[in-house]
Amino acid sequence: MRKNREATGKQADSLRDSLAGVRARHSTLTQILNDHSYTGEAVQKLFAANERHGGGNFRAVGVLADYAEVQEQHESALEQYMRDELEYVVVETYDHARAGVSLLRNEVGGRATFFVDSCAT
Repeated sequence: MRKNREATGKQADSLRDSLAGVRARHSTLTQILNDHSYTGEAVQKLFAANERHGGGNFRAVGVLADYAEVQEQHESALEQYMRDELEYVVVETYDHARAGVSLLRNEVGGRATFFVDSCAT
């Protein structure tokens, strides 16, 4: 029973860590959608449709702005230099990008650029 309790405890810790990561990602995406500073209307609608329908085969990791970590004094320079690129939708696979394009065409409308994060797998 002790071994079973230890294994269950380790599994619970792992699930707790995973949940914290998912909550942080959700919080970041929500903040970006609410902030309106990086995401255009089509990208906002894409993430909203993903939230409502589960996105089918579409699964976005975030937007490129999530990955742009610079010191505060350099943020405005980064925003000016990368402007539109900051709202590229980051996905894990080309299939997710295709599903996102399909979602844009069939439900959301508008345009978005997808960035496939080949390091995610």
